[in-house]
Formats: sequence, structure tokens, C-alpha cells
Amino acid sequence: MSTRKDGSWRYDGYWRKVRRRVLERDGYLCQIKGPKCTVKATQADHVIPVLAGGALYDEEILRAACGHCNRSREDQTRKRRQVRPSREW
Repeated sequence: MSTRKDGSWRYDGYWRKVRRRVLERDGYLCQIKGPKCTVKATQADHVIPVLAGGALYDEEILRAACGHCNRSREDQTRKRRQVRPSREW
């Protein structure tokens, strides 16, 4: 997986193999199990986000996730990053 100029991810052949191994390891079942979980995993979620220092292809920090749970988790991560610093100098 690599990033494009606009910051979005580009999935390469190696990422697809890693993703498939993680999904098979977790039995294609979502490991996040949030509200509205669809149970069937189709994505791999980084427990430690890459932007927070997580290794891109480390299967030990990846888990199977359904699309809804993975998107919900990404939204929560984005909101935490948007916290503004205090104006106290």
C-alpha cells in the first residue's frame, strides 16, 4: 500500500495478500463488533493506525473488520486528530 499525491491510499498486490491472510486468520468475522456491525469482514483494520506509527504490513496489528466498523473507527480517529490545541500560551 502506498499513498497518492492527494494522501489517499493505493492498494498494491502485497497489501491484498496481507489482507487476505488476516481475513482468513480471523475467519472472515469482524473483530471490532461495534454497533451496527455486519459481522462479515471484508477489510483489514490497523489496530495502531499507520499515521500513529503502526507498521503498514504487520499482521500482528491487523484485524478483520466489516466495512461499517472500519469506517466508524476511521471517523473516530479523524475526530481525535482534529482536536485543537489550547489557546493558552
